Amino acid sequence: MQNTRDPASRLLEPDGIELRCDYAKPTLTGWAGSLVCAQHPLTSRLGLIRQGGKKPGATQIWVGASLKATPPGRPLIVGRDGFSDAGDSANVKDGYLGDFRYRPDERLGNLVLLAQARAGEGKVLVFGDTSTLQNGALLRSRDFARRIFAYLLSPVKETRTQVRTAGLLLIAGAILAWGLSGGATGGLALGAVALFIAAGFCQYRTATFGDGLALIWSETAPPRALLDFSNSPRTPLNQTGGDGLWGLQNCLMRSGFLPQAMERWDEEMLFDARILVEIAPAKKFGGQERKAINRFMQEGGLVMLCCGMEEFDGSKSLLKEYGLEPIYVPLGPVELDSTLVTLPVIGDTTDRVTENFITLHFHEAWQIEASNPLAEMLLSLVDSSRTEIISRPVVAYVGVGKGGLLYFSDTDFLTNRNLESPSGDYYEDNILYLRYLLRKFAGGK
Repeated sequence: MQNTRDPASRLLEPDGIELRCDYAKPTLTGWAGSLVCAQHPLTSRLGLIRQGGKKPGATQIWVGASLKATPPGRPLIVGRDGFSDAGDSANVKDGYLGDFRYRPDERLGNLVLLAQARAGEGKVLVFGDTSTLQNGALLRSRDFARRIFAYLLSPVKETRTQVRTAGLLLIAGAILAWGLSGGATGGLALGAVALFIAAGFCQYRTATFGDGLALIWSETAPPRALLDFSNSPRTPLNQTGGDGLWGLQNCLMRSGFLPQAMERWDEEMLFDARILVEIAPAKKFGGQERKAINRFMQEGGLVMLCCGMEEFDGSKSLLKEYGLEPIYVPLGPVELDSTLVTLPVIGDTTDRVTENFITLHFHEAWQIEASNPLAEMLLSLVDSSRTEIISRPVVAYVGVGKGGLLYFSDTDFLTNRNLESPSGDYYEDNILYLRYLLRKFAGGK
């Protein structure tokens, strides 16, 4: 522990920033609603200014060390409700974490989570936690991460001196107006207004200083896959549970896509993406949203929608428009054997492909009924329990323009419990099948 912490602290010593040997433990599950942020380009317009604001997940700061910041270093983000749980040098197995209990000798509240300093014409940003820039967190922290690099790479000049000078001039004007009025009520009122304007001006200029930062999306960046959270899907923003989408994010990245969360419906984001993922939305799609989705597919986008019969209501208007729907034939947990897929040879430097027979697992599947003659049934369960053999489709595809709609009649088919989870459980064949579909319908790797 000392061999990793001390070199960083020695490097940061001229900047007045030091990593503490602790675990910054929030009182609740996370820091949502408990972040206090300085007026700064990194936090302006992100909804973080006051106690977490409207976007408590924007930073994705979770578990890490707290920081000690002394001039020239200064705190940017502080965790208000939590304590500094001292590290345990003997607890090698658990990463030197402490006992997760508050003791009187441990710091309570106001823990520095992000600090900054200036180094000549350069800048220094220090996080006590690495979560913000990890793959799983970037789903929600992308705006914050982009702003971090734009701020660090842009030739931004410090404006605090100019702002303070302007503020002092306004204050001096207020005092002068009051003095010239001989202390009259009108002069006092005029001075109060000038002081109010001075305070507002200083705060506004500091808060909007980052609006001019260049947030450029590289043309060589991977195509984006949007996970839609705007229509109340049956999956939480916390991605690590059984019904989360942590595993789906990994699968998308393996296939060459960059997953992003769309927490509010945004057509600009939609038309910049290659894939739109819908997990059994509870909110019905409006007419304008359906038009946007149709245009998205016409221009080459792929919509991946999962929902069973029990969660069909929110997806009904969209699925019926393309002649697909689940019917009340529950198939339950089921495995489909001998499914033939074509996949690239993993680890090969060439573009060779190989054909594999795989066994797919469904958590809670329902039979699909298609009224669209152009619908392609990709996967079906063959029911031979009766006199006649019946094919019960569970995965279907409808081509729309240059793109299409890929429908899974299992709400959980793309969730952690059916792909892979942070705990290490996984269904390898399901992962391979998803990779096959992404390659076939979205140009994935």
